[in-house]
Amino acid sequence: MTEQNFKLGLDAFVTKVNAYSGRVTAEYRDISIPIIPVESGKVYQHIVTNHWHDLKVFSDTQLAGVTTKLLQIKNHQADVNDLVERLYQLKGGFKDYCPEPQTSNDWPSIKTAIENDLSTNNVPTATADDIVKRIGNTGGLNLYKYYLKQLEMIANTLNYAFERHLAIYMYYYNSSVYASYNKDASVNQNLSFNVSTRIRTLKYSLEGRLSTIYRNIKLGDVNDVTRFLNNLDQWIDTKLTQEVLPILIDTNQQWQNSTSSFYSTGKKAMKATDLSQKMIFYKASSQHLLWLNDWHHELKLFSDLYKQKNLLVDEKVVWSGSLTSIKDLINNPTSYDGRELIIRGKVKNLNVRHLSRNKVLSTADIEDANGRTMKVCLPYIKLDSGGIVEDSFVYIHGEFLKSNPEANGDKAVSIKRLNLGDLSQQNWEAWLRLELKKVYELVPHNLTAVYSGSSGNDGIINPVKYTITFDRPNLLKLKTTI
Repeated sequence: MTEQNFKLGLDAFVTKVNAYSGRVTAEYRDISIPIIPVESGKVYQHIVTNHWHDLKVFSDTQLAGVTTKLLQIKNHQADVNDLVERLYQLKGGFKDYCPEPQTSNDWPSIKTAIENDLSTNNVPTATADDIVKRIGNTGGLNLYKYYLKQLEMIANTLNYAFERHLAIYMYYYNSSVYASYNKDASVNQNLSFNVSTRIRTLKYSLEGRLSTIYRNIKLGDVNDVTRFLNNLDQWIDTKLTQEVLPILIDTNQQWQNSTSSFYSTGKKAMKATDLSQKMIFYKASSQHLLWLNDWHHELKLFSDLYKQKNLLVDEKVVWSGSLTSIKDLINNPTSYDGRELIIRGKVKNLNVRHLSRNKVLSTADIEDANGRTMKVCLPYIKLDSGGIVEDSFVYIHGEFLKSNPEANGDKAVSIKRLNLGDLSQQNWEAWLRLELKKVYELVPHNLTAVYSGSSGNDGIINPVKYTITFDRPNLLKLKTTI
């Protein structure tokens, strides 16, 4: 590259960046960022009145609008990538033809003029020194990095906009999926396959696809990552509709009508619910990772995806403690006092009490196949808001206390929540869940609980009804229109 070609290319680049940056600033960078309002009031009314067909139609219509917005943001991403590539092609020229100002013979006089100007404008000495130093260093690759930093600022702005719109997209996607579930919940599915085998096959296929994506991220295979993520996204849409929802309906019907095989039918309903939640979560994950993967390799958002993964292990989040029978806890409370463990059974006597303005306490009895019960407690969170309701079959992990203060001194298990901050330092699944905490949670409130999702307006649809599927403050404080 000749010096003349470099200067012509740099002038063209700067002109385009200035024009583009102004457009993005007006469109995305201030408080009027075009977040689509969440029509949670309409969604709520459709849910409480059991208007599942109307909820499905409304949610799908909203999804179409948000999809358009996401495509617009992705078009901006392509524009930024084009600017970064232009800058990247000039990288060698910065080193050869753009020396730092402080290396020129007339730098002392230029420096004095800048200092005098800053002093005239009452700029503090320390700030002025920093400004002069940065100007003096702004040449060569430092100038390249300066321009790259400006583009990274635009990219981060777009990243925020994409995250917020993806959160709204997932809110309506979740609503649409479970509207379909409730619409057909009373229809006999007449499934021709073994339900347990199919749940297990779908679960392993889902996890295997994500592991393949993870391995290719570690290998740095950008094109393969894109291909596998697109395949995952399409596979989830197909399997959710054709297989997972019919299985969810069938297993819930079996659980509601069960007079025997308490644990067998309960676990099937629970596993079907867990599978549907994972499908929706990995739908959000595929979109999020595609967005990061599509950035130019010089940008920080791209490098974060590929470099940080080298520190992680492809393992599933597991609970500490072993499955313990309610009978043993009742008969030998001292032996289990203070231990983390897992109990299972049917939810009975669910109660949410407001102890003060800022504290609620959720309690419930977990009933085993023989009618024995053990109380569970959860402060600060309404247990039913996440979908755990009366007659749900649950596996719950927590700390058993023979004199639990949250249960008025009675024997009870305090339900735990995952510390994703710590887990994400080494666990791929935990990292992904932490990344998406403002977009969509795999299990609401990150509780250490797996449960069967009931049909109707008080059950698996509750996270939508109570709008807890995303980080609300960042969404609903921004008032604007589509």
